[in-house]
Amino acid sequence: MEEIIDFHMWMFLCEKRAETWELFGAAGLLFGITSGNRFQYFVRRLISLGRQVYEAAMENPDNLIEVSAVRERVQYRHSVGVLPEELSVNFETLGYVSIDAYKRATSKEAITLWEAVEARGVEIREPFRPRGEYWDDNEDAQWRLPRIYRYLSDLNA
Repeated sequence: MEEIIDFHMWMFLCEKRAETWELFGAAGLLFGITSGNRFQYFVRRLISLGRQVYEAAMENPDNLIEVSAVRERVQYRHSVGVLPEELSVNFETLGYVSIDAYKRATSKEAITLWEAVEARGVEIREPFRPRGEYWDDNEDAQWRLPRIYRYLSDLNA
């Protein structure tokens, strides 16, 4: 049971750590992500790609363009327009892994899992609030995410 609560807390903390305008901007440029929910599902995809990918993105969101799984999805999206489910950057269901496991193990509702995490001092029902300086235009992207911007410019040339 403790492992399930630990995992849920870890996932939430990873998602909150990723909540920056820089990463939100990168997700927007690469995949057209413009909402808090879609961004959360994108972060879950990053987490699923492994610690090295996640940490590289946390260090500098511009690093995402060096990830082959990201480039593959960007190229496919550029050529076809819509990503098929198997290439989707939306991994909403990863967030349900611990919830489903908790429900099976305890026969209790998800709210009690959130309460267990909050009992550890983590406010889990926080709204989407990216950290850093807000930006949203191509001019900012050129200097904030130069490798992503250059890659997309070359792709569109």
